[in-house]
Amino acid sequence: MKIFILFILLLFIGNRFPLVISLLVIGYMIAVSNNIKFFRKIQTGVVVAAVIAMLSFVSVTRNIIDSLIQTTVNERDAGDENNIRVLAATYFFLEFNGDKLEPKIIGNGIASNGDDMYSKEMKYLNEEVGFWESDVGYCEIYIYFGIIGLLGLFFWCYGVYDIKIEESYKYIKYYFLFLMVSMICGGYWFENIYVVNILTYTLVKSNENLMNKYLCVKLQS
Repeated sequence: MKIFILFILLLFIGNRFPLVISLLVIGYMIAVSNNIKFFRKIQTGVVVAAVIAMLSFVSVTRNIIDSLIQTTVNERDAGDENNIRVLAATYFFLEFNGDKLEPKIIGNGIASNGDDMYSKEMKYLNEEVGFWESDVGYCEIYIYFGIIGLLGLFFWCYGVYDIKIEESYKYIKYYFLFLMVSMICGGYWFENIYVVNILTYTLVKSNENLMNKYLCVKLQS
């Protein structure tokens, strides 16, 4: 029932977050779970497939599914050379900094609304060209903080993914994974930063609790 509710919620927000990534993370969550037996995993997959089939006959969800499919078809037919996110990501990663090495390494900083050339250029790209660095989250990190920012984010993500936590907190790790992976083709990193920080803090505290329990067991033995 929890998986079913989660799927419905992700379906309805599919126009805002990458739907395929949502489904992949759910699938990964089920596949690696130690609390779900193999037969139950197969059974869950069949049930989810049946639910999707039934939803396709309901007018409300049918319209949502058709809209998502049509959007995917339109973007595929347009090709990467006409996809605004692909164009923006290509420009920001390969062309924006030109031959300047320093901003590639440490970034340009966060643009203000001032009269400096950097802020004016970003405003022009946003409003006139339609290239928004926030449309692809990792573009935003690269433009603002350079390669160092991307490396820092990578080690942060790896540290959270690799941390040992209590079994009951696994879902938080999966949600963290969803947010990080969705930044590949989604945006609004800084809108998610508060959530990501809270998730990280919760996982670190869970790790502390796990280590304390392990230490107590070792001392008692």
